[in-house]
Amino acid sequence: MPCSRLSQLGEGFKRLQNLKSMSFESCEFLTKTPNISGIPNLQSLNLDDCTSLVEVHPSVGFHDKLVDLSLVRCHNLTLFPIIKSKSLEILNLEDCRRLETFPEIGGKMDSLRCMFLSGSGVKELPASIAYLISLEFLDLRNLRSCENLTNLPPSIYELEHLNEIDLRGSRKLVTFPNTVESEDYVSTLCVLDLTLCDFLVSIPECITKFVNLRELFLHGCKRLRDIPELPPKIVKLEASDCVSLERFSSLSNILKGKKDSQMIEFVDLCNCQRLCGNLARDLTKKQNILAKEQITLFFDHLLSSQKLGFQVVFPASFEALSTLFNCHKDVKERDEACEFLIEIPPNFKCQNQGLALYADVEYLKNKRLVYDHFRAKIPSINQECYLILFSSMTFSER
Repeated sequence: MPCSRLSQLGEGFKRLQNLKSMSFESCEFLTKTPNISGIPNLQSLNLDDCTSLVEVHPSVGFHDKLVDLSLVRCHNLTLFPIIKSKSLEILNLEDCRRLETFPEIGGKMDSLRCMFLSGSGVKELPASIAYLISLEFLDLRNLRSCENLTNLPPSIYELEHLNEIDLRGSRKLVTFPNTVESEDYVSTLCVLDLTLCDFLVSIPECITKFVNLRELFLHGCKRLRDIPELPPKIVKLEASDCVSLERFSSLSNILKGKKDSQMIEFVDLCNCQRLCGNLARDLTKKQNILAKEQITLFFDHLLSSQKLGFQVVFPASFEALSTLFNCHKDVKERDEACEFLIEIPPNFKCQNQGLALYADVEYLKNKRLVYDHFRAKIPSINQECYLILFSSMTFSER
């Protein structure tokens, strides 16, 4: 019955024994969902774009066969029942702007795998979220991306199957829980996205317990000051535009020459001038060198990292960077992708040597930023070779 003018449902809906799917999508006059306890085989309930919907009937939260429940863009929804559905796999509450209180979880739910709350008005998640023992993906993203969310409960660490948390744009999020209660805790989390979490000041040191974490996104966390030691499997750190960032433990350990310190495969530090300035100054304090030699020493330490290849995006203020390279090529193309060739010296040998490439990327202001990273291929060299990619970004008015 999509797009109908129903405002409420009659008694006939209580006796539909074989019905498996119901859709009230875009029924803009519907204010309350029906009692579905008399529809025992219902598997899918679609209430997307029911813009007048205020209340979800308690029977929805306890239905034993319901697999997919979607209430996208129910802008006036304020009342949602306790959830204890044994079969529910997907719960979608995207853009339910007036839903400020997330419902309690009434007991262990071993089927729910994906939960979407992006754009909702939810201010916090209950401790009972730990009952979602099979949850794999928690989505709190979008342009408004749960702007009211201020914290996460420590029980979120009890979700043993959680692979990805997307908190992009949760602008009021102050901190992550900083303690893991269980000593035997092993996280399955692979991706953590905290992009544009404006009030985030620090990352808890217990992030080292996220032993399977591979990608961490911190772009635009303008108050973030410190990135602690990161887990060993991390391959990508996006920290561009973290203008207050002062410390980055993993990078500092490399520059200090600590054993077993390895560079992350891709690190974006664009517009992190304060951090890069601190790292360079720390080196010069221990070595009696002139300021103009800071960058050379800085990269000598990076190149000593025990990593076959990595890429770092630095602030454009590292002007002396390009002077370290003896082969230069200007690429004028304005396309999103371009290709060029650089000749490798014929006497080059991989043993105990490496190649370092640098790109200075210029962008027009007010243009969509499409830069991700650049890649290099060396088809003529078969042995393992250290390949280091550096880049920086500048912006122009043209």
